[in-house]
Amino acid sequence: HSLSDYRGRKVFLYTWGSYCGCSFDPPVWETVYGELKDKNFEMISIALDTAGSAAVQSRIRPPALDQLPAEIQRLRGWSDDRWTAKQAPSHPCLIDEEHELSTSYGMSNVPMAVWIDEQGRMVRPPEPAGVSDHFRSMDPDSFKIPDAHANSLVENRERYVDALKDWVAKGAASAYALAPEEVVRRLQPRRAEELKAALHVRIGHHLFGSGDIAGAKEHIQSASDLCPEKWNFRRQAMVLDPDVVGALNVSPGYWKAMGDLGKNTFYPDIDMPGMTGTKDWLDDKATPQSAS
Repeated sequence: HSLSDYRGRKVFLYTWGSYCGCSFDPPVWETVYGELKDKNFEMISIALDTAGSAAVQSRIRPPALDQLPAEIQRLRGWSDDRWTAKQAPSHPCLIDEEHELSTSYGMSNVPMAVWIDEQGRMVRPPEPAGVSDHFRSMDPDSFKIPDAHANSLVENRERYVDALKDWVAKGAASAYALAPEEVVRRLQPRRAEELKAALHVRIGHHLFGSGDIAGAKEHIQSASDLCPEKWNFRRQAMVLDPDVVGALNVSPGYWKAMGDLGKNTFYPDIDMPGMTGTKDWLDDKATPQSAS
């Protein structure tokens, strides 16, 4: 697959990982795809997962869509209608085993998304794919979340989906399609550390494929150490052992890393009109809890 294959269509590209609660999103994104696929639009799902299909297959084609816990819906911010309508994806679902998008597009976590116009130009650079840090108010034992924060997650998700639909309908005239200079302003300059980190991830992927799990973890952790802002590296390094490949990461190391964030964000607020930010909530919070 190449993005040039989709030239002439608008493209919504979103990422996820088996270690993240966003791994439950593809069947729900399919409901959005169903509304837009006949409007010169393509949706592409890319899993950032070193273990490849072994890690992601059960998320792309879940065996029992109707049996996912209600807590997952609330944490992911999906409305009742979309959650009920979820189905196995028909949009392209790809796997990036070396996390190349993280370097080439400057992505720092999952899920993130990019909007690309018919000419192959980015009109919204990488940003959280409709999610926000309100999910950090969850109870780590029960996965339950206060209603107010669950509502904020749903509101932000629906605003994001509505913005996507507006862009598909209006193109460059949409208020959500950014001018080229604004896209450039929002893109982070690539640092030398990112290129070094990318090499560590490639080596880690090779070692993982050859069965050297310890070596793979060491190199991907080195990538995380070089670029601590790239949570996809950090989260990936925690789930390479055979017994946790493809599993949601709820390890003690993950909870500790989330707790250590303090008032810092896990997902940056989406810079889009109407989005409910999390800064005030984080400022008021003594010890933020963790995540999905």
